[in-house]
Amino acid sequence: MLLSLLPKKELPWLIILGLTGVTLLYLFQFLGIHFTNAPAASVLINTNVIFIAILSNLFLHETLARKRIGGIILSFIGVFVIMFSDISKQTLTFDNLFFIGSILMLLSAFCWALYSFVGKRLLKTYDEFVITTYAFGFGTLFYIPFVVLHLGSVLQQTSLNGWLAVLYLALTCSLFGYLGWYYALKHIDASKAAVFLNLIPLFTILISFFLGTSLTWFFLLGAILILYGVYITQR
Repeated sequence: MLLSLLPKKELPWLIILGLTGVTLLYLFQFLGIHFTNAPAASVLINTNVIFIAILSNLFLHETLARKRIGGIILSFIGVFVIMFSDISKQTLTFDNLFFIGSILMLLSAFCWALYSFVGKRLLKTYDEFVITTYAFGFGTLFYIPFVVLHLGSVLQQTSLNGWLAVLYLALTCSLFGYLGWYYALKHIDASKAAVFLNLIPLFTILISFFLGTSLTWFFLLGAILILYGVYITQR
């Protein structure tokens, strides 16, 4: 049995993985997007890079040289610059709900940092596939109470295209994405791996370009900052 692969002493850590990598991560994230907007949420979620760097330095004793810190900050500024063009087109109302949504997005980012930190510890001993399986198992189990009342109607209303989209997300974003992330964490410092997360909004807008969205000077400037930030972090 899969449960026999890890000793019982690791159970608390595996529960934390499920909560931070799946359950709370997505609850905070989806609620945060609902109360803010997509561009602002994109910038806030990328603070996970900063959280990972701090936790790695404090608890994993990873050295944060000035060059690495500079690369992290530079790439994060690049994310903000890319999203600024979209934010500037929207009317932002900084009310209580927006503030709450921003806090939720920061909590989601911190959850991913905790998931990475705890996973980095377990990866010293165990396989990334096994750890990811446990994380998704516990995460799904804890997520059920939040969706059980709506699950039946959603399953009935989901079209074939909807199921194909779910399958795509399950395979690419969840299975390959999570396994790839833990594989990277197993072989390089967490703070060095984390800075690559800033490439996500870059690729998102690049894909939207092929779908008809025009690129702006903000995007090009932000892309340069992100790529250069990643480059100097890895040196």
